[in-house]
Amino acid sequence: MIKNLKRSTLVEYLFQLVILILGVFLGILATEWSTEKNQKKFERDIMTGMRNELQVNLDYLESVQPRRLAFQKSLDSLSAALSQNDEVKKEVFYDQPFSKRIPNWPGFGKNVMDKSMFEVAKSGNILPNLKVELLQQLSKTYSFQNSIEDYGGTLRAEYFDIDSNTKYFEVINMMWIFMQEYFGSHYLLMEDYKKSIALIDKYYPPN
Repeated sequence: MIKNLKRSTLVEYLFQLVILILGVFLGILATEWSTEKNQKKFERDIMTGMRNELQVNLDYLESVQPRRLAFQKSLDSLSAALSQNDEVKKEVFYDQPFSKRIPNWPGFGKNVMDKSMFEVAKSGNILPNLKVELLQQLSKTYSFQNSIEDYGGTLRAEYFDIDSNTKYFEVINMMWIFMQEYFGSHYLLMEDYKKSIALIDKYYPPN
């Protein structure tokens, strides 16, 4: 009878231990599931924000294109006219108002394009979770964006170095660099924005 009691007590203890272990195990699973779910939500929220960021950048560049195209036409006409009059090109640039010397100048535009969500994705360790295709495209897009901004900073410095001794032809040459290299690179960046947006939609389709 004593043996049966001990056996019964042992079985009860073992049963309680199994229940305890099972409870702990299920608790761990629930915690991991909740953590993973929250991480996935955070990841989706970041990618949605990044998509919006890229779209804002794209919309901005598209909005300034008409002014830049008008400037290109003016620059073409101006260059054609000045090619027949070398003496005018050698004049001091500020002998006449800027708007007359360089008609339809659209300005540089934004100094820096939006990139805050990409930085959040890096600091939040989201990037390693992305598909390789998407990660490569986003890295390419934001790297290209940064290089254009750096180059734009260099051109701005040259622009603000224009003084009372700067010749007209020097400014005309500078404007061609703006048009062909700086503004031209924005066309390529717009295509990169579109590719990045398309890939985000592919892997994180709107709900």
